Amino acid sequence: LGECYSLSSSTNAYTEEEKCRMASAVVLSVLAIPAKKKSAAAEVFDQQNENNLRVIEMLTFGTEAVEIPTREHLMETIKQRNLIDAALPSVKKIYHLLEKSFMPLKLSA
Repeated sequence: LGECYSLSSSTNAYTEEEKCRMASAVVLSVLAIPAKKKSAAAEVFDQQNENNLRVIEMLTFGTEAVEIPTREHLMETIKQRNLIDAALPSVKKIYHLLEKSFMPLKLSA
């Protein structure tokens, strides 16, 4: 989605409202990725990881270095491209609630 947004924002084929909706979709899709971290051993033997690597190799035709994007990498990308600022106000609020001010230990108190 991020690449699709980049390509569409570089052309003037879309209105500002459509670009805003696309940026919101990109931000929400990255926020939907679970923030769980696997151990290094679990990733080595993960069959889904192997399948993902094969799909990436097929989509890039083996021309690029194969790397499965992580949540952290995608979050950095949307920050660098200022997609959070381009998103709808409600999506900005969700982002700030989840990434900036979410304190799970305060919820249990």
